Amino acid sequence: MKNLFYLLILAFQFSFAQTSNDSITAIQIKTFGANYKDFIVIEKDVFAITKGDSLIKINLNQDKAFLLMKNVRAITKDSKKRLLFAKNDGSVFRFINDGKSKKIAQIVGKIFNILVDKHDKLIVISENGVVYKNKYYLPEKNSSMFRKAGLIKANKTLIPVDVLFLDHKERIWFGYDAGEWGGDVCFFDIKKTIFLEGESLESFHYKKHETSLYDKDLIKLYPDKMKVLGNDMLSVFPHSFYISNIKGIAEDKNGNFYTAESNMHFFMSGSITKYSEIQENYYKYDEIKLLDYEKSPNQDIKNSGNLTEYLGPIQYNSFNDYVYYYTNKGFFKILQNGEIYSKEFIFKPVILWKFGLADAVGYQMNVKKFEFISENEMLFLTSSNGIGFYDGKTVKYYQ
Repeated sequence: MKNLFYLLILAFQFSFAQTSNDSITAIQIKTFGANYKDFIVIEKDVFAITKGDSLIKINLNQDKAFLLMKNVRAITKDSKKRLLFAKNDGSVFRFINDGKSKKIAQIVGKIFNILVDKHDKLIVISENGVVYKNKYYLPEKNSSMFRKAGLIKANKTLIPVDVLFLDHKERIWFGYDAGEWGGDVCFFDIKKTIFLEGESLESFHYKKHETSLYDKDLIKLYPDKMKVLGNDMLSVFPHSFYISNIKGIAEDKNGNFYTAESNMHFFMSGSITKYSEIQENYYKYDEIKLLDYEKSPNQDIKNSGNLTEYLGPIQYNSFNDYVYYYTNKGFFKILQNGEIYSKEFIFKPVILWKFGLADAVGYQMNVKKFEFISENEMLFLTSSNGIGFYDGKTVKYYQ
């Protein structure tokens, strides 16, 4: 009965939000009546995969959509602005010119994602491993890449990733969101061709000795993995990168990483964290406290009550060097003055929310990713309203 009460509160909160108007003018553009799994942008063309595995091209200037082909599983682009796509049969192609494509790989097993490295070499994430330079790489069998948190039995093949990111050091981040069970982040260094798992140094020690220690004791035991520099506690990558319920990863021009973590399981939890490399491979992390909380009675301390924002993805805008994030209250820009952070409201889209999570009790995040194509122009992928295009004044929804 108590659980039912909380569900009713949540349903009221989110259904109420949907009855309001967008904070700016919204225009509906009818295309194929489809929702999408992913998109990339090449100049003014958006290439998107529908939930039915069709590859669609949307021209933002003409507001027209074209069906290119069916049975497409994954897409990416290279540094020369050429489209790469993987088909359901494991074949991978690269567009050359005039709509012509060339087959560049044939993968064994189901493909999850495709990427390219700094030299436009293909990287394939498949159920049978990471495929790079025609070699298959698999983590150890006890890796989280075979099993989501909360599950006892591991999968025989790799599981699909929830958030995928390739950083400037050419490490692939594999983010897994397991709802009420938390989640994990794993890494594959394509230069060293090794897998790593994000964890705290405390959990690293506990796995070996089944005892818990404080930071001061861990520093003594692991001086090669942890140290103090001034007022900062530093950890060797990836021992400070214990990230749960991942919703997004971003990297700015200085190599700082930003992660968005959130969960809705009766109540909401969430945080934005910044990871800064202070010395070679030594990082410190700070929580950026910008999310809104409902203050408890007689409490003036920020972040002391219940969280009132459901945090989604985070993204870096290379056109103005700011980091942005999305919540159920809209899109925001992160501002920084010294060590003080603040936020600037951009706009709030009113889009559908779907109730029902695989590993939690709550709503699915309704914005999956967003990307900037200029300082003020943004595309965002929604779960139920197609692809949104914000031009700084109005927003169009292509569906």
